[in-house]
Amino acid sequence: MNNNIALIGAGGHAKVVLDAMLLVCSNNLITVYDDNPNKSGSNLLGFEVHVPIQHHLNLSNNIHVAIGNNLVRRRLGEDILL
Repeated sequence: MNNNIALIGAGGHAKVVLDAMLLVCSNNLITVYDDNPNKSGSNLLGFEVHVPIQHHLNLSNNIHVAIGNNLVRRRLGEDILL
């Protein structure tokens, strides 16, 4: 089983999700992605933010869409899966 986790989003909700992941998934490789060009190269709790999502995303990873806005989260989830 692949232990890599792709965290989609680099905002406040993603920060809370990442903090929880670090407590529970300490043996996993976590990579953070976002589509906001202003976040390129920044970090979220010490993890570099990769921009844009589709350019870097590896679909063999476990994916968690950590966007606070329900409609945006659903759209991103559907875009990734379809």
